[in-house]
Amino acid sequence: MARPVGSEGEVGMAEWSPARPQRGASSWGGASPVGPPQQAGAPGEATGRPRADPAPRPPRARRAPVWRRRPRLAVLAGFAALALATVAITGFGATLTPEYGSLAPYRQSAAVDLRQPPHARGWTTDLARSILPGVPVRCVSFASSPSSGRYVLLTGAGQPLGSSTGCSSLTTAQVESTLALVDGKTGRVRWTVDLRQVFPSSRDDLTVQQLSFVPEAARVLVLASVGGGFRLATLSLATGRVTASVDLERDAVGQAPETAGTLVLYSSSSSREGSAVWTLVDARRLDDPLWTAVLPDAVTPWLTRSAVFTTLDGRSVRIDGETGRITDFGGGDVSLTTAAADDDGLYTTRVLTSGEILTAWSASGRRLWSRSGIGDISGISRDCVVASLPGTTKLTCLDRSDGRTRWTTDVGSLAYAYYLPGQTTDDVPVYRSSRNQIEVLMLDGATGRHEYALRLPAQSQIVAVSRTTGYLRTSSETGTATGITAFDMRTGRTLWARTAEADGDTELWGGQLVSVGKDQVARQLGGHPPLVLGD
Repeated sequence: MARPVGSEGEVGMAEWSPARPQRGASSWGGASPVGPPQQAGAPGEATGRPRADPAPRPPRARRAPVWRRRPRLAVLAGFAALALATVAITGFGATLTPEYGSLAPYRQSAAVDLRQPPHARGWTTDLARSILPGVPVRCVSFASSPSSGRYVLLTGAGQPLGSSTGCSSLTTAQVESTLALVDGKTGRVRWTVDLRQVFPSSRDDLTVQQLSFVPEAARVLVLASVGGGFRLATLSLATGRVTASVDLERDAVGQAPETAGTLVLYSSSSSREGSAVWTLVDARRLDDPLWTAVLPDAVTPWLTRSAVFTTLDGRSVRIDGETGRITDFGGGDVSLTTAAADDDGLYTTRVLTSGEILTAWSASGRRLWSRSGIGDISGISRDCVVASLPGTTKLTCLDRSDGRTRWTTDVGSLAYAYYLPGQTTDDVPVYRSSRNQIEVLMLDGATGRHEYALRLPAQSQIVAVSRTTGYLRTSSETGTATGITAFDMRTGRTLWARTAEADGDTELWGGQLVSVGKDQVARQLGGHPPLVLGD
């Protein structure tokens, strides 16, 4: 059962082809959240405005940035001269520094803005003692999941081979079946749960495979391997108590669960070759499916916060997220082969002899607008549906609200647009291949002007951005974190870097930078406020 810790409170990335990343098609044996394109593991869930954030899914405007070189102040004699220099900087600061975003963080809570090398400053939490008391530290490590608000989920994991000598199989089983919810702002462990105790039949063989926050349902979604099969369960976000669970067939393999609003969409294997069983449920009622159907592998359902769109018996349909009712949309004649979705609705493309037509649909299935002659969907950012004409390297930004063209620009290679989690501008990040390496090209959201290109090392991911600072995490080929680099959001310039070998694992928990040492003690990292003139 869940073990509360402390007082109660309110709680509530395979090689990438830059033309288009595949839509989260990992099997559940090693499921990973749907994410943005990654280079041999580069940045993390693609889709657009009219598909929600499955954890890691509405537009604004900003005027073009201004970048000027800061003047060097000569050493002036006398306080009067120094005062005059201070006035000059104050008066002209807005034009001497780059402009940073002022919009609300997009699809992620605000992250700490640290522009100088951080140091331990703030809370300290002994994770091993707080989460797994009595278990030797040499037998314990922890993996973090994507955050929700100020909270992060931690999963117990065994230590690397060679460092866990003397750890019994029983101890390892206990570690790998343990979850904990941690407050990133205070470092407090809110609750822990050992799933072996919840599911006694799997006491000796249970491993957590995937975790997702479903904040609108006040739930945590857990996918665990049990023997040769899988179990899907929901836990109370406030207490960690298991609220419902579903067993899947022993050899079930399918699409990792997606979430939007309170809805969960997942698939499992079917006895019909070349097909899968798809299920739609509300996270508050996991054991009461709203809809289930066997679909050919070539058919993809698209999840929004209020419905699922898919093709049944050759007709385009919408499955309501409250009632499970199935209705045609678009006259039943909408192609869903190439599409993109988020919380609010769906974008589709249809190929005709005269060319491709891109259409936006509301979550209720109503057609919002259509455009022809602009190409296929090539990603969705905060404000844009990005389209590309076949045979060219030009991208066009269509305003997501009405489909009007904002700009067209040539990015020099095949590319895919996305967004950065937590970004506070309407800039359009474009992932492209350059000299056999993936890089992010930042385009001004209003004009399409090329701002800067950020090279992504192999096995790297932009995990979050704040108003002025972005955070790039690197990993080994096995997925072990190797370091984190901070870069300037307006220039791409490196601000500082930390390595796991020298500084310990550096992670973002609920928007806070945290260092976890080999002793499994977590320390909040801090520093001086962002030194940005003109704020």
